[in-house]
Amino acid sequence: MTATILILNGPNLNLLGEREPEVYGRETLADIEKACRAAAKKLGLAVDFRQSNSESEIVEAIQKARRKAAVRLCRATVNSLSPVAWATVRRARPGARARSSAQRPRP
Repeated sequence: MTATILILNGPNLNLLGEREPEVYGRETLADIEKACRAAAKKLGLAVDFRQSNSESEIVEAIQKARRKAAVRLCRATVNSLSPVAWATVRRARPGARARSSAQRPRP
């Protein structure tokens, strides 16, 4: 059975490449998905790539993937996923780590 990487993209990431490209770049979410799938294929992995503007959908996806996905990567954005939701995500699976993409330095 092929291991699956769940990649969840949070609110407004669907606007990558369109909104403020001078700040966030011109790469679209579709470009990122294509690159993730290509990299995963080289490693023999499957990718479940999703985007949602709804915190509840993101939390539900994480909970459903708890025992299915080998790796869960959540690219949340500022003001998404409250601290309580992040704490729940971290406790959902021992050793799980959560990091907001907002922590990444911007140009």
